[in-house]
Amino acid sequence: MIETGDLSGELIAHLFGTHSDIFKNTYQILDSLFGLYNLQNNEEFNEWKNIFIKIYSEKNCNKELFLTHTYLTLLIKIILIRVVLSKIEFELIDLKNIFGLLNNFSNDFSDFERNFGNWIFLNVENNPKEINDMIKQLVLNLHFIYNSILKIKILREDLFHNIYQELVFASLRHLIGEFYTPSFLARKMIIKSYDFIEKVLDPACGSGTFIIELIKHITSKDTPLKNQISAINNIYGYDLNPFAVFISKINIFLLIKDLIPHCKINIELRDSLFPEENIENKFDLIIGNPPWLTYSSLESIEEQNKLKILVENLQIKPSPKNILNLDLSAVFFYQCRNLYLKNKGKIFFVITSGIITGSHNDRFRTFRGFRNIKIWTFTKEIFNVDFICLFAIKDKLNDKKSREELEQREIPVEHFDLKKSNSSFKIVKMKEDIYVPYTVVEKSRKFYVKKLISKEIKNKMYPYAKSHYFDLFHKGADLNPRNLIFIKFKKKSNTLALINVDKRILKKAKSPWNKIEYQNQIIEKKYIFKCAKSTELVKFNIFHTYNVFLPIDKYNLIWNPRSLSKYGSSFYELINQKYLKYKKKTTKHKSLMENLNRWGKLLNKRQFSDIKVVYNNSGSMLNAAVITGDYIITGDLSFLDTTNINEAYYLAAILNSPILSEQIKIRKSSRHIFKKALEFPIEEYNENNKIHKNLSEIGKIATLKSKEVCKKYTSNMNNSISKWEIQKQLHQILKPLFDKTDNLIHKMFYKSYAVKKNLDDF
Repeated sequence: MIETGDLSGELIAHLFGTHSDIFKNTYQILDSLFGLYNLQNNEEFNEWKNIFIKIYSEKNCNKELFLTHTYLTLLIKIILIRVVLSKIEFELIDLKNIFGLLNNFSNDFSDFERNFGNWIFLNVENNPKEINDMIKQLVLNLHFIYNSILKIKILREDLFHNIYQELVFASLRHLIGEFYTPSFLARKMIIKSYDFIEKVLDPACGSGTFIIELIKHITSKDTPLKNQISAINNIYGYDLNPFAVFISKINIFLLIKDLIPHCKINIELRDSLFPEENIENKFDLIIGNPPWLTYSSLESIEEQNKLKILVENLQIKPSPKNILNLDLSAVFFYQCRNLYLKNKGKIFFVITSGIITGSHNDRFRTFRGFRNIKIWTFTKEIFNVDFICLFAIKDKLNDKKSREELEQREIPVEHFDLKKSNSSFKIVKMKEDIYVPYTVVEKSRKFYVKKLISKEIKNKMYPYAKSHYFDLFHKGADLNPRNLIFIKFKKKSNTLALINVDKRILKKAKSPWNKIEYQNQIIEKKYIFKCAKSTELVKFNIFHTYNVFLPIDKYNLIWNPRSLSKYGSSFYELINQKYLKYKKKTTKHKSLMENLNRWGKLLNKRQFSDIKVVYNNSGSMLNAAVITGDYIITGDLSFLDTTNINEAYYLAAILNSPILSEQIKIRKSSRHIFKKALEFPIEEYNENNKIHKNLSEIGKIATLKSKEVCKKYTSNMNNSISKWEIQKQLHQILKPLFDKTDNLIHKMFYKSYAVKKNLDDF
């Protein structure tokens, strides 16, 4: 028993969470009762499952989640009884009747909310002694919970978010896009946006954090009680998760219990995106943290199709290549405007930072039907996901805005830092900024705003220019599945080799391609090819390569299964069968070789050039290197084949330059680089051009230095190699060369533009 202190959400999780003895013992009793009652076939379990299957999917609506919900329900209602009865002695003779007390408090609770958990009292009179003994122990456990909190003050906050997050696995919460909003952030947003007596909606209220902070904000005002009650009655919350709705109601009830029946608990079980009936209520302010889900995470094809139709109607549908990344929180922003917001009403959401940069939000960033857009950004992550706060006011729909109007839009941005203060965070404003569209593209009479960037940074950017080499670089071959063709080999004879899977490629592989499918196979050595991947690419060098089995004639660049030698033919047949067994039904390729040569990326003369320049297709930094010899290039790299080694070093110097990496980082909307590296005026190499020759010489020197550094790290094969350590060392050693490179590139690009730009700060 705790004699003094405050009962907070954090303390509840500490006392009764998964690591506590009371949870372990109670859960064990509930698990046993579940089996003894044969609850798998019971009406209450099936009713629960039918409700939550829409939320968590059938595979996740299992006994474990049901028992977790039961335990949390018992805990919540015991705390509720402690607050309502305030008795020193609490008789737990008939817990079922105590739950019925909710009827005396408020009519805002559904039958499901009142009765869930009563399954533990099935046929109490006729139960065998074994079950009744368990129920007695369960009652003692609940009595222990009650006595533990009897003498401590219950805080006015979201009491159950900590234990809910602990009991319901993060993977399951994130499956439905649940990310808890810290009260300090909700409070900051409310202070900035809420005007007293306004009608407010949180369309995905969860456990009620925003509503709790709103009520606390209202009751802290120096205004008459009747005005406070009117303001509280103007607060609404919707959510489609019945358990979140239940927790939210309990939280609010505990907060306003002294004002009932004058105050209402306006929390409704409702799908805000797809309401089943017309919504009459319109709101002055919509505030909250909608689900952070993507289109690809929706398990139902029906749900995906509904979402496609909705975003088409909202005119924010991404291009087909970006549809999988469609952000549900972005859909909420536009749909809430249409369904729930009054004219000139305000909307303020915690939302993913992809709204600013993601290519899947290109049409969202037209902000059709909004004005007075404002953005908050933060230096530290709260949700382990980058996020922003986005504010806007409802405006008239205007489909006549021109490209020029969109390009000239300026959005005020406030950048905040999160400072640790005691056990919480304090939000501190660091600076103000203005964001503008990077560029606006028009396709099929639709506008696409290609990310938002700082106006200051945009003024220092090189304009878009298509390089001479734009169409000369190509993606490498898609050599997948790697567990079938990436090999380690030992010489067996002059012509034969003993091969096994190269286990390095299994580390990040996904099922079903993360298993060893063969051992100690024999193949002809002529089918073993050297291969370069981006995972070992650093500035000016690839520090490790791979060996792959490819059943091709590299001199004639043909694939003919009938001409394969004995062992090569046998091994290919083995791995081809594995491929056909595990490939997706939607994959159209009819053989492994057809898959390896997708889009003709493998069987072409470029792959067998003796001199290649490669760079990584994705990542936060652009790396490039010159490769000499007959290496196959994989699809995570882009490459150019050339016969001029000086040209190769020239390109390596440019592609490795810090100034290019910085510019690409601003331009790209995701990790993907690909052609972004070539959207600059990189001139065709000319031996008579002094700048070109100097860059080529720098590329040659930097390549030698990089190989020396890499050799030190790779010479001791007993130690694991850190690519990050190599990169760090290279940046220090190559800095003088990088400075020269940036200066030369600036001169070359500067000559190519008709308009001078102040780029010296880069």
